[in-house]
Formats: sequence, C-alpha cells, structure tokens
Amino acid sequence: MKYLEMIYLRSTSEHYPKVKLCLKDIDLSRSNKVNPVSIDIYRNFNVATDWSIILKNEKEEADIQKSSLGLHLAELLREFGMIHHSIWVIEKSKEVL
Repeated sequence: MKYLEMIYLRSTSEHYPKVKLCLKDIDLSRSNKVNPVSIDIYRNFNVATDWSIILKNEKEEADIQKSSLGLHLAELLREFGMIHHSIWVIEKSKEVL
C-alpha cells in the first residue's frame, strides 16, 4: 500500500535560515534500507515559514508506522516551531491527462 509520512512545521521568520540549512542537510542514512524512502520538501507559497516534509513509501498495511527518519526529522525540527507528524494512506489513485 502506498502511503505518505508528512511532517508539517510552522515556524517563525527568525528561524527561517536555520530551518533551511537543517532541511538541506537531511541525513538519509536513517531511511529504511528495505523500502527506500523518497523525500519531497515543500514551503508554503504564501507563508515562507511553513514547511512540509513528505516521505513517500510503500509497505504492507499492517507494517505502516512512522519511520525512524520521520521521527528523527520531527524531533530535530521541533526546536524551530510547532510540528504535526502524521501518516496518510492512499485511498484512490487516478492518472490525470
């Protein structure tokens, strides 16, 4: 089953340079070697201090849980603001032309 692990950070402008540097230096060695994780980092278009880090993965439904990389990133970013760390499973997928 495909799923996303999303880490949402709401920070402040004073932390912006530190957050940007921290996200640039993400340690991928904590990713799961059996099921490689791809990472996308988004910044809110209108609020530059809101960030979403999205880890994409695929596992059996019974095995889905927050990854060690996700837990590490959430803990690392917590000092810069409010964190929401959650798992999203795909309900339906359809190609758009």
